[in-house]
Amino acid sequence: MRSKVVKLRKGGPASSEYMSSRLVKRKPRAPRCARLDEPHIRTQIELLYVVLQWNIKNIRMEINASYGLNATTNQYRDRLHKWGCRQRANNYEYRAIYQQLVAREEPGKESEVKIGGIIIPKARIEQWISRNITFTEKMIPHGTKSHIVA
Repeated sequence: MRSKVVKLRKGGPASSEYMSSRLVKRKPRAPRCARLDEPHIRTQIELLYVVLQWNIKNIRMEINASYGLNATTNQYRDRLHKWGCRQRANNYEYRAIYQQLVAREEPGKESEVKIGGIIIPKARIEQWISRNITFTEKMIPHGTKSHIVA
């Protein structure tokens, strides 16, 4: 059997010159922005994101311009995740909200829903109900005993 000799061209993908040049041209990391954790900046970011429903790019542009920062979009996204900020409730939270609303509607009480101190608009809850609660579930709410005997 003859072995085949493979010659690598200079600058090819396996050469050391190519690999070292690839490592040198790597994009530098953004410097840390510790000022994002300052209380007055943090509350403004949370207000814009959670209450006013701004997207992260617009928040970045506004806060960076207001406070002279140079933070990236990913830094804002990571901080919001670290702080536990969300713009929407998840399916389990909406289901629990729906069950509580049904329980409070029976005696005729009106309800205002808050999650983490933020008021959830009634229209958003009604939209979730229309998409996720079937007609049968609306007629026979979960937790009530059915009078149908088989």
